[in-house]
Amino acid sequence: TTKSASFEVNIESGAINGQDNNASPLIGKWLYTTEAGNKEIITFNSDNTGSWESVDIYDNSSSTDTFSYTVKGNEFIIDFGDGSPETYRYEIADNEMKLTYEDGHTEVYTKQ
Repeated sequence: TTKSASFEVNIESGAINGQDNNASPLIGKWLYTTEAGNKEIITFNSDNTGSWESVDIYDNSSSTDTFSYTVKGNEFIIDFGDGSPETYRYEIADNEMKLTYEDGHTEVYTKQ
């Protein structure tokens, strides 16, 4: 098998910044803003953990739940540790992710 990678070298400091081209496109922080202005922020880490933050702009509050996830094809399964894993379908194009919930509801998130 062949694995390709690209990297940048900072000429002044000698630091190498690498990018694994085989990394999941899910990895990173995704933002969805509701019609009312509230925010949903989902962060996927490379170790199959993440967090889901809900921000209420009206009372300036937020809540964050951590999760583990697995990816199967165009679906990911989030387990918040409550014994009821949730399956989501996703499609990523450029910096947008169309997320479809189990009930068919769809939201479009933007990578941050």
